[in-house]
Amino acid sequence: MGEGHRTVATVVRAGPRTVLVSLSGWHRGQVLAPVGTRVLAAAGGQVTPGSRYWVTGNLDAVLDTGLALRDWEPA
Repeated sequence: MGEGHRTVATVVRAGPRTVLVSLSGWHRGQVLAPVGTRVLAAAGGQVTPGSRYWVTGNLDAVLDTGLALRDWEPA
């Protein structure tokens, strides 16, 4: 995978299959990106609204499908 930028992701909504996160470095945190609940559960930490994670991704992406989020760690 190519280069990426590190940013903080905050869980806004948490469901059994999908979590919506706000990325501070992507669209100023105003657009939510979907992430599989299992991805965050595997990273450790809590998967509840307000939980924060460090993540690497392509923050120049226009759509969430281009983010290529990876390397999740609890913040």
